[in-house]
Amino acid sequence: LLFCGVGALIPALPLYGKYIGLGDTVTGVVISAPAVAMLLLNYSAGRSSDTYGRKPNIVGGMLGIAAADAVTAMATSLPVIIIARLALGAGRAYAEAGERAFLTDLTARVPGNRGRIVGAYQAVVAVGFVVGPKIGGVLVENYGPASPFGAVALASGIAAVGYAWLIPETLGNADLPSSASMSRGSSAGSWTKLLRQPSQRAIAAAALANGIGRVAKVVAVPLFATDVLGASPDELGTLFSLWSLGGLVAVGSSGLVVDRLKNVSSDPADAARIVICLSQLGSAAGFFLAVQTHSLQSFAFATGLWSIGFGAAAPALETFTQSRAPPSATAEALALPKSIGDLVFIIGPASLGFANTLVPGGGMLVSAFVSVAASVAFWISSGGGTMGGSSTSGVSSSSSSSDPSET
Repeated sequence: LLFCGVGALIPALPLYGKYIGLGDTVTGVVISAPAVAMLLLNYSAGRSSDTYGRKPNIVGGMLGIAAADAVTAMATSLPVIIIARLALGAGRAYAEAGERAFLTDLTARVPGNRGRIVGAYQAVVAVGFVVGPKIGGVLVENYGPASPFGAVALASGIAAVGYAWLIPETLGNADLPSSASMSRGSSAGSWTKLLRQPSQRAIAAAALANGIGRVAKVVAVPLFATDVLGASPDELGTLFSLWSLGGLVAVGSSGLVVDRLKNVSSDPADAARIVICLSQLGSAAGFFLAVQTHSLQSFAFATGLWSIGFGAAAPALETFTQSRAPPSATAEALALPKSIGDLVFIIGPASLGFANTLVPGGGMLVSAFVSVAASVAFWISSGGGTMGGSSTSGVSSSSSSSDPSET
């Protein structure tokens, strides 16, 4: 529901900006405002989830999303819209921190099936992005540019009430290993200390590559298709549909592959490592091929390869991140790759756009090189466990750690 709402607003926000008289540059600022708020609040949202529980974050965050979209639907001035979109980012930061930690708690019950559970979850998110824009377009066409915001506000409010009544709190539940007793102020309690661990640096590298790929999808790839290959809006829309379908298939299959490969090593997270590296190399190959194409058909094939690699990497990275999340700071650790993605989304569009002005397809080449470098860095750095030892559920035993204070 959350990501269906996010998808529904994709066609609505630019049109709404024009509807109330905003220029293209100002509309771009409005669109990026939620990412700024999420970047600033991801850490505190993760800490809140680890301190007060997953459920308060999810319910409170969804209520914040509902209020922000309701205000956006009624706003008629730029300051009000910017404040509303910043509030939306705050709500998403807390809601997503809670749901990521909630999912980690649940998958810890069945670590052998972690990959397929995460893959199924990511597939649902992908469906939201496939269905959402269509819903948003229909609402805009029939009821005006403000209507999707009102619809998302209503749906988010209903979801918040449902979460409040139906979902359990998983933090501190003895049946869930990843929600072990909290150790406030532990060495894993800050991202600086987290990044001292090789596995967390590996996660950061992979998140950087995924973030660049996400930006390339909305900036570099459409520019090459229209400016170099002369794609029409209808043809570009068809390409986006193909990418979404390819990514959806890859997301659903990635988790199954991770679980099937988990027997190749004594550490099940090694299966996720294999899928992440192969996926990022595959997405890089797709972009390298795409810049060499001279027809839309060959471009569709090359970018289809990229979309499969990009889609497969996401659930594998989530699986690996869950398996390496310190038990005393689960949500904080899960927020680290999310914040890297948000930062890339803020600075990436201008950077890839500038690369495109230097060389046709330059944005895709930059993304491809980052993916190759990140996959190498990830493989080298990701061999260690959460805190000096391997872990299948995000919890390391004392005997496997080389540093008792970290344990």
